[in-house]
Amino acid sequence: MNEPLHLGNLLVIGVESTRCDEHVRRAIEVERVGGLILFQRNLTPELPAGEARDRLAEFLSEVRACARGAGLPTPFLMIDHEGGRVHRFGESVTRFPPPGRLAPLGGDRVAEVCRQQARELRAIGFNTILGPVLDVCPAEGTASHIGPRSYGGSAPAAAELGARAIEAFLAEGILPVPKHFPGYGAAPIDPHYDLPTRTDALAELVGTDLVPFARVVRAGCPALMTAHIVATGLDPDLPATLSPTWLSYLREELGFGGCVVSDDLCMASVSERYGPPLLAERCLRAGLDLLLVCHPGVGTLAEIQTHVRQAAAADPEFAARIQRAQAHVAAARALLDATPRPTLSQDLFAEGEALRARLAAQGATW
Repeated sequence: MNEPLHLGNLLVIGVESTRCDEHVRRAIEVERVGGLILFQRNLTPELPAGEARDRLAEFLSEVRACARGAGLPTPFLMIDHEGGRVHRFGESVTRFPPPGRLAPLGGDRVAEVCRQQARELRAIGFNTILGPVLDVCPAEGTASHIGPRSYGGSAPAAAELGARAIEAFLAEGILPVPKHFPGYGAAPIDPHYDLPTRTDALAELVGTDLVPFARVVRAGCPALMTAHIVATGLDPDLPATLSPTWLSYLREELGFGGCVVSDDLCMASVSERYGPPLLAERCLRAGLDLLLVCHPGVGTLAEIQTHVRQAAAADPEFAARIQRAQAHVAAARALLDATPRPTLSQDLFAEGEALRARLAAQGATW
């Protein structure tokens, strides 16, 4: 029962650094985290594009080397990269329109954009994208916090376009983590700030918001992200991230056998209700496998590991649940090195700019 006590690889964390500095090295070598999620604060978008790309590629290369030196497997190197307003890079990678603006152009264009996004990310050194967004939501005309991040308000179209995006990412060697199960829909409350609630009956969700998730599960998608939303159609009390009922539905009714990833556990919607150690324990007990901790405080990672380790030592059933989480994470991680990385060259990004120009000529702009 030694393996359940090694918990760092179930955590992907955010850092403040733009280099593989002592803080990053400590997270890898001491806390033995499973990977990093990067944000604009890590990417120096104020630098000239080529210099910003080179610096970021060096940072990620150093992170991979640090993990190897610590005897760890390939780390998850993640980023949100949806297009539109969810674009962290400034001008150093191609800025594409959001999914809601691409959707009218059809699946071939969506796939073409996702392939280009994946090639650019892979060339820099990323291996995981937190996307595509599978929420069913009209791109315009609602108070939704998702809006044009979604492929639109048609469940069948969102399912088809999401599946095309996932296929394209996988083909180019990027692990996709589609989100946000079971769907935010048109919920106006942003979980960064408070906990949204949906009161749709389960039958309504099955015919709308759950359609894209069922579609990508059938297609063999290797990972999914949960939503910090109370969807009362199945669980009247707990957000899906913490809900054994919703996560059992995902596994047993939809048949998902891959890695379940949390959204950021530092969002106010969940962090203000539970401290980090208890929140991590509850997520793992509910059925999550990989936890995102995007803004850990000093000592947070050690506190999480100590608390969960003690809980597992006292509860064999929970220890077995951690074993299953380890297996799901390992299966997703095995995909990270499956495809050779493209060369980091100006020509690659020139191709992206040419594609963006063609999209603009077809009416897809941001």
